[in-house]
Amino acid sequence: MKRTVRIAAVSLLLCIALSVDGICLAYGSGSDTLEDVTLSENALYNGIVIPEDYGFENDNLYGYETATPYLLSEAEGGYKPDVVNIDVGRQLFVDDFLIDSTDLTQTYHQAKTYNQPVFSRDDTGVGNGTAGNSGGVWYDMEEKVYKMWYGVSFGNYVGYATSTDGVNWETPSIGISGTNIVSQQRSDSYSIWIDYDAPAKERYKMMIRSPDIDANGDGKNETEVPAVLYTSATGLTWVKRGETGTLGDRSTFYQNWFTKEWVFSIRMINEYSAWGNELSTRRTRFYHAGDTWMEASQWDWNDDSAPTFWLKTDASDPIDTTQMGNNIPQLYNFDSIAYESIMLGMFEIWYGPHNTTVTNTKTPKITELQATYSRDGFNYSRPVRGAGNALISASRVKGDWDYGYLQSSTGGLIVYDDEIRIYYSAFSGEYEEGGVTHYGGYYGGAVGIASLRRDGFASMDGCGTLTTVPLTVTKPVKYLFVNADAANGSLKAEILDADGNVVVGYSATDCVAMTTDDCCYRLSWNGAENLSFLQSKGFRIRFTMENGELYSFWLSADPQGASGGAVGAGYAGSKDLNPVFEEDPTEPSNDDNGGSTHVEPKKSCGSSLDSGALAILLPAGAVLTMCKDKKKIQKLRQKGD
Repeated sequence: MKRTVRIAAVSLLLCIALSVDGICLAYGSGSDTLEDVTLSENALYNGIVIPEDYGFENDNLYGYETATPYLLSEAEGGYKPDVVNIDVGRQLFVDDFLIDSTDLTQTYHQAKTYNQPVFSRDDTGVGNGTAGNSGGVWYDMEEKVYKMWYGVSFGNYVGYATSTDGVNWETPSIGISGTNIVSQQRSDSYSIWIDYDAPAKERYKMMIRSPDIDANGDGKNETEVPAVLYTSATGLTWVKRGETGTLGDRSTFYQNWFTKEWVFSIRMINEYSAWGNELSTRRTRFYHAGDTWMEASQWDWNDDSAPTFWLKTDASDPIDTTQMGNNIPQLYNFDSIAYESIMLGMFEIWYGPHNTTVTNTKTPKITELQATYSRDGFNYSRPVRGAGNALISASRVKGDWDYGYLQSSTGGLIVYDDEIRIYYSAFSGEYEEGGVTHYGGYYGGAVGIASLRRDGFASMDGCGTLTTVPLTVTKPVKYLFVNADAANGSLKAEILDADGNVVVGYSATDCVAMTTDDCCYRLSWNGAENLSFLQSKGFRIRFTMENGELYSFWLSADPQGASGGAVGAGYAGSKDLNPVFEEDPTEPSNDDNGGSTHVEPKKSCGSSLDSGALAILLPAGAVLTMCKDKKKIQKLRQKGD
């Protein structure tokens, strides 16, 4: 395979380097020491080139964890680019993609959850609860209103609700027969997507997969049936457009914002080997994509159009021994949305119990939402695993609204000022009616919010340095921005050429230290901040930090820091909207048994819900307090076969 990036020197100047207290000072003609970069015409937005003959190794052997190929060099069997293009979005430290070397600690964070939902049966008065089953939660950026499509009475109908602040919801009587019901087709999964690029009459797209049916009248349900496709100009009145190929329940779809491809996330009950032992059946995921929504929805399992085996749990997923049967974890559902420079995936991991136990005990299944990250749109790395360590965990406390059966929403991630809000549904297993409490595994469904600092999925923490891999930018830029908390320390950056030499005038010594907590902070160097000379050049950035947390960085031509990245299911930022919950957020207790250290949440910059991330430092005890206590990088990363 040919190299994906060609680097040609335009000039070579003598650079005399001195070292003062470990800081490299380079003297020369700054931009002239940089080299031109030409990206391959086949490169993705971030510089990744997927070889035409590359064979994805995500097979159906349950026991194997699949390596992430864009994190591996060509020599290691992957396709990590020689130079990373950072044109698009904030650059997040959710993996090693951007990191060449560091002695900072990589920290993955949990979202903060709250002890009450924002929408439930009490708001609708219909059925035994509301359920996501993916559904859809969006902030319509054209109409400036939050919109939610949800399952009424666990999927009997599709209901519709709106909100002006994302917390207080209304159920307008504008649907079928003057209700808020917009579809009466029963569903065990459905997805609604707002497609801003579509013709007006197809702006909203919906897929509904009805429950298994006894098509032959022989008492045996078919577990693979097609889903029905609809479009709408308003999201209220829907027109049938066709059907998909056959697929299992809890299947969904989404759009890859970076490539504009549509992807159908297909659940199937697949038979495969568990840890090399006897064959068993497990829930797995298949992938089918197309340039148009209708193209992506069409497949035949018996020919070349058949979907590709895609996602699964594996031997790195610990069994939750608190659940009956010590069940092997399974992938129950998968949704994805673009955020800044990555695709954020939500693995809904099932730990048990099975349906028969749910029926007998009248308690919900335990599923949790683990964050996964993709830079090529197909492979998703999943660095944090294990019950209770998910991005959004079940409370597992009887009577809590989020006792279990957590489910992600289509769209679902909304950026609000300097905070991320993630909408999800959960089940308490009970509801009251007429003074009587009813119990059941699918009772008490409600929709809630989990909140996180903007870019707050992972951070590089402590005292030390981080040097990026070679970078480039093809668009005009001027400023370097960071999202960091350096309120108790400092953060500096220096610009290096591709070989690691400091560009004159842009050393750490020249850099004006950041000493605050800010989600969008512009760095400067003794009054200089114009980095336009980096366009089409190869360069690195070295960050030097004392007692801080670095979440992301990016280059922008906008003095206010617009990144040009994806904003999930909408940007709803407004300092004038400041909804709050009536009760205090639930604070998690320290986990002495799970191998993780929980840190008290701190206020996120500009947070309207007073929400900070709940940090999981991995491994436990890796807390850096002074620079002299520097440790080698400690992090979770995917292992090869």
